[in-house]
Amino acid sequence: MTPTESRPTLERTIGLLHATAMVVGIIIGASVFAQPAEINRHVPSIPGVLSVWIAAGILTLCGSLVCAELSSTFPRTGGVYVFLKETLSPACGFL
Repeated sequence: MTPTESRPTLERTIGLLHATAMVVGIIIGASVFAQPAEINRHVPSIPGVLSVWIAAGILTLCGSLVCAELSSTFPRTGGVYVFLKETLSPACGFL
């Protein structure tokens, strides 16, 4: 292809909202079948099961808020690798 010829462009049909919905759907879809059985095996009462789910949701929210704060502090690609490399050591980030 010569430099003057135009290259065909790919049309982006999946936007941010659709991609986020797909990821959330995959996570929820996988957890719906595995988690309730494990929780019910260890916690037989309904209020106990609900409290476990609420506690897990609060812990997940705290983890996501920590990742959001670290992402704003270290605005580079690499995710957890960058966080560990910058806060602890390059070796810890590698591991």
